[in-house]
Amino acid sequence: MSKSVLVYSEELARFQAYDGYPWFFERSDAALRLMRRHGLVDRPDVTVVTPTPAPIDALRTFHAPEYLDALTKANDGYAEEEWLAIGLGTTECPVYKGCLDYHRLLVGSALRGVEALADPEVGAVFAPSGGLHHAGADFASGFCYLNDPVIAIQRLLAQGRRVFYLDIDAHHGDQVQAAFYGEGRVLKVSLHESPETLFPFRTGFVTETGAGAGAGYNVNLPFAAGTGDEVYLWGFRQVVPPLFAAFKPDVVVAVIGVDVLANDPMTNLALTTQGYCEAVRWMHATGVPALVLGGGGYLRDSIARGYTLAWAILNDVPLSDDSELLYGGAFRGDGLYSLLDRPIFLSEESQKTAWTAARAAVDAIKANQFTSLGIA
Repeated sequence: MSKSVLVYSEELARFQAYDGYPWFFERSDAALRLMRRHGLVDRPDVTVVTPTPAPIDALRTFHAPEYLDALTKANDGYAEEEWLAIGLGTTECPVYKGCLDYHRLLVGSALRGVEALADPEVGAVFAPSGGLHHAGADFASGFCYLNDPVIAIQRLLAQGRRVFYLDIDAHHGDQVQAAFYGEGRVLKVSLHESPETLFPFRTGFVTETGAGAGAGYNVNLPFAAGTGDEVYLWGFRQVVPPLFAAFKPDVVVAVIGVDVLANDPMTNLALTTQGYCEAVRWMHATGVPALVLGGGGYLRDSIARGYTLAWAILNDVPLSDDSELLYGGAFRGDGLYSLLDRPIFLSEESQKTAWTAARAAVDAIKANQFTSLGIA
């Protein structure tokens, strides 16, 4: 049995922005409590490691010096008006005390994960608070100030590894795409809600296929709002396994945001935890070492349940119908909540729309990118 590593720091929960800020700083804590409740942490094959903040030199491998200078000043919690031009000081990316410290710790978590994967016995590393795929080289965006997936992938490339980047967050992994758009050593596959209805709006279309040495190595599979498990998993199976097999990666970097779930208040997809688990289960079944980053999710319950289920899969804990892990309840109190969702009713009209969009996107990917990657 391969080992797994959970990257966790209690420091992450101590930060705060403003009341009602959608990004939940205690996400790792909520997940860890539920993981422990179900015996998924105190195991001989699990190691919990504490990250250290990424050094500024590591941040400079992707982020512009002027932007890092602004973030350094913003770390005191005082904003300057001109920073609005680089996304700092908005309600989306507010300036708060320790904003750089928090994100340096997230990047440090991802880099600690890369270090852990150097051990050939480690099959999976999970950093639940990471996956900030919207941070640009010189701007903050979408609750993301520093881009930990990009910096981790850069470190893996420097080690000579071929990287399969899989992003199942509801939002398009726009700045990971931008960073490696011309890179053929990284096959970037993002499954997300259509940019016609969800942030970042301007990117994530199926026509964005890469350039130069990276031509064909950027794959976007957008889904219509209201897409549920059946259509999502059909699209996933049509596209992801053939691409993976053709690319033959050395390592996977994955962003597994739980904002794909139907109850998420900021997105419009309609997946259940069952559908979410199927995508994570496929990734783990490949047997390729993986650095898994949490990504988005804007309900405490969904974060705790989704990441606990993902961690169970990454540790080969079977999820049978009679397992307490499924029906033991996410939180005990006034109500009892299963880790798995009940089936969701989707209207005939929404399913028709979802199927139409998914089939068109899959057809375009097969026509335009499968051939260039040698997939029949």
